[in-house]
Amino acid sequence: HIMPVNVVVFAALSFAAVSLFFYSLKGDYSFIYRWITSLGISSGVVYWALKRKSLNFGGAAWAFVVGFVLTFANVTFCVTLLTFFVTSSKLTKWRSHSKSTTSEDMNDGMQRNYVQVLCNGGLASLAAVMYVWWAGAGERQIHWPPQDFSDLSALAVLVSLGSVCGDTWASEIGSAVPYGHPRLITTWKIVPTGTNGGITVVGTAASVAGGFMVGLSFWFSHLLLSDQQVSSLLWLGMAAGALGSAVDSVLGALFQYSGFCPERKKVVKQPISSNVVHISGLNILSNDAVNLVSCFLSSVLLVGFLTVWYVR
Repeated sequence: HIMPVNVVVFAALSFAAVSLFFYSLKGDYSFIYRWITSLGISSGVVYWALKRKSLNFGGAAWAFVVGFVLTFANVTFCVTLLTFFVTSSKLTKWRSHSKSTTSEDMNDGMQRNYVQVLCNGGLASLAAVMYVWWAGAGERQIHWPPQDFSDLSALAVLVSLGSVCGDTWASEIGSAVPYGHPRLITTWKIVPTGTNGGITVVGTAASVAGGFMVGLSFWFSHLLLSDQQVSSLLWLGMAAGALGSAVDSVLGALFQYSGFCPERKKVVKQPISSNVVHISGLNILSNDAVNLVSCFLSSVLLVGFLTVWYVR
């Protein structure tokens, strides 16, 4: 991944340098300060992630791009992204050994790669670009109920990050806390821990908590930066976390293969031998693809509802 990483970083820095030059000619120094701040924060977070081994080099390159876009658009978006990234990274490493004994998927989660970064942060970045298109870069009041497409773009950032955070918290906490037997969300039958689409009370509660944490960070940073109290942001974050986890579970139960390997005594994601007992799901989507589709569907459902209900 060295060549794609170099291309991405070089393109981002080159675009930054050219933009800084032209905007300095116009005397728009606030724009320059915003570029410098975005570059500094993104670089610092990527350095921390590499040092902690939360990202590999490919993931770090794209995390830099995602972080830069969100920070440049609105500092509130940056704070929300950091809340998701830091808490999820901590939870991924929490009880990692016990989680790896129940599911093959849990072995992949120690270092995030560029695919995982894009699946988790790509939609938020796209929403941030739309926010800049409609309202320009900067901290501004977000109205509730939403009044225009700039409000909806900002809320789409919250919803997409709340969705992936809720799903990540549900997976990491639900698999680490063996309280009760997981049940397949589509049939409600008891399944082994680590089965795609399996849900527990602990995991469901964690999804709501993850969405609430994202909503809290969005609400608090927006309050500090715009001096505007919008408590509905908290509940929207909770709804995004719960919905994102539920949609992810349904997609996982239907389109992700889960089987139990008696030799390895854990759930596997491929029929690696004839001894693997099929539990659920078709072998169509990978875990990253499910994360991307569930985030997209959750965002479309919630933001679409807000658009139809509030924006005329």
